[in-house]
Amino acid sequence: MQTFKTPCPICDATLNLSDVEVTEIVSCPECRSRLVIGKIKSNQIQLSEAPAVDEDWGE
Repeated sequence: MQTFKTPCPICDATLNLSDVEVTEIVSCPECRSRLVIGKIKSNQIQLSEAPAVDEDWGE
């Protein structure tokens, strides 16, 4: 199990992430932003803000 420490791209808080995969959505513990994992390369993770989710409401 590999653990990564990476900064939040929104508020710069440190996120400790383990057992994550590309395209997985995570939340920042400080600013509560939803972040998507774009790349995992060596000991680096690329995070970006996750796209907004449009409500379907079953329509």
